[in-house]
Amino acid sequence: MKLLAILLFTATLSCPVNGQAQSRALKKKIELKMPKNAGDDFCGTRGGSVSWNPITKKYYAGFAGNAGFPLGVFDMNGKRLSYDELTTKMDIRGLWYDANSKRICGNGFGEAGWFSYTLDKTGIPADFTIDHLGNNQPDDNSAGTFNSGKNEVLFLKNDEVSFYNSEAANERTLTLALAANNSESNSGEQGTNNPESVYNSTALIYTGIPGGELGVLNTTKKQIELYSYEKGIKGKILTLPEDAPLEKSFNFAFSNGIYWLFDISNRTWLGYK
Repeated sequence: MKLLAILLFTATLSCPVNGQAQSRALKKKIELKMPKNAGDDFCGTRGGSVSWNPITKKYYAGFAGNAGFPLGVFDMNGKRLSYDELTTKMDIRGLWYDANSKRICGNGFGEAGWFSYTLDKTGIPADFTIDHLGNNQPDDNSAGTFNSGKNEVLFLKNDEVSFYNSEAANERTLTLALAANNSESNSGEQGTNNPESVYNSTALIYTGIPGGELGVLNTTKKQIELYSYEKGIKGKILTLPEDAPLEKSFNFAFSNGIYWLFDISNRTWLGYK
């Protein structure tokens, strides 16, 4: 009887109550200070993405907007290991670690396509290869994320997720049940019918968390919302600190179990967990 009570209590904690998404608060755990200053040439402004390589035990973070913008490589504690002049080499949007090929990969702006880095013996990108040329993404500025279990690259456009097979680059889509796109949200608040006015419009994250695999940034409510991979239903809410930097596009990523937001003014990726 006692065991049954414990099991029922555990089930209550792991499932939404009355259809409401679970909520918990995130706290800042790590910082990645990007190279160069705001007044330098080709310094970059908007954070593209952050990726973690479990083999080299390093973070790879780059600016979006130009192939000459900085790329930073950091150890697991956030210490930068790369030299000041290391660049993205591509006009990047998304970055991810492909567990199947064991490479740091990404997608570029529009027709630039998908690419992968060649690392030197210290784990620093020395060159890159174009793996899929062309506009294999729903929007020129879409930032890709990766699901290694399904071998898919995922993108967000408004309230729709596009899934591309990483080898064949064929597409399927899923519409998320975003509160901003409904007449009413789960809390009973009136929606806006315009997801872009509430959510970061270019960046999607893949967490692998059961029932909350897909993540979007709600810049109005200062929270990260996690949706199910199969049905697009909201399952979890992660609230952010009041001082967390929130942007309407780019500047949002997930890697190594950490949610990343880019502080433009301080040129620093802030990691929350």
